[in-house]
Amino acid sequence: MGLEPDPDAADVAYLEQELRAGTIAAAGIGCEQELVVAARSGGRLIGGCCGITWGGTCQLDTLWVRPASRGAGLGRLLLERAEQEVRDRGCVQVV
Repeated sequence: MGLEPDPDAADVAYLEQELRAGTIAAAGIGCEQELVVAARSGGRLIGGCCGITWGGTCQLDTLWVRPASRGAGLGRLLLERAEQEVRDRGCVQVV
């Protein structure tokens, strides 16, 4: 047992997967659902946000806008669209 200063991405993903599966099973609330809102221009991804919803909560992990597209309100629009979807899914909080 020891600290891993440069952990393998697959190990981290496995730990997160097992934690989520155990939490979902223990709570008995149902499965988590991915949330992805993407903005594209000419088929090219220029921004997006992603996270999960589960148990009345949305956990947003990422919000990103391509540097050339920043300052025009795209980030706000992405969050507004995500918030609408979260409400539609019955969530009462976002973290």
